[in-house]
Amino acid sequence: MSEIINYYPLPEGNLSFIYAQLVEFLIKLNSVKIDLSDIPFYKFDYDEGIFKQIRPYYKGSEDDFNKKTSKVKNLAKDISANTNCYKGIVHYNLHFDNIYYEEQTTSFKFDNPNEKGIIVGDIRADYALLRLNAAQRVCQIKDRLFKIKNGGIFWLSDAPKNFLDDILNQKGFNLAQIKALEFFAAHLLTVYFDDEQKTALYIMLAQMLDEF
Repeated sequence: MSEIINYYPLPEGNLSFIYAQLVEFLIKLNSVKIDLSDIPFYKFDYDEGIFKQIRPYYKGSEDDFNKKTSKVKNLAKDISANTNCYKGIVHYNLHFDNIYYEEQTTSFKFDNPNEKGIIVGDIRADYALLRLNAAQRVCQIKDRLFKIKNGGIFWLSDAPKNFLDDILNQKGFNLAQIKALEFFAAHLLTVYFDDEQKTALYIMLAQMLDEF
């Protein structure tokens, strides 16, 4: 088993294939018809306090910030309203330290499952966590490949290649909803970060608002 680290110089074709296989693996995991009624359901936490954390690092105006965060919050309401359509077995601690890939069998292993054991929730939250790793710079923040200067970030590694968005679109996921979920899923990562890493994450999330 080898870790999936997106900023290492892996062949782009191989990395794209791995991401595609991982999404397929997660979809198949939740396509097996099993009775979920006896497994605890954990509603995803839409804690809007994250926006107070990232406001000091947003470069635009207060009005612009409010408009963009309002779009994210409205998307979150839509997501919450149809959670039952995306109910399945979830990890809720999904990041690349927990994902291992076996090249010979193209299979995956997930370490460090949620401390509550097997749980049911909105599977889109796991895809949001995966996108924070695959399309954003959470891996670089985890490994301290950054410096904070004058309220911004100087990165010590290249930006990750974003192969994931096309794959999620092909699988029928609403990419705007996945992106919105990233703001609320990010708090699951801060548990493992020190103050400097949290600041880097908040700066990154503030920059992500420009996508809305």
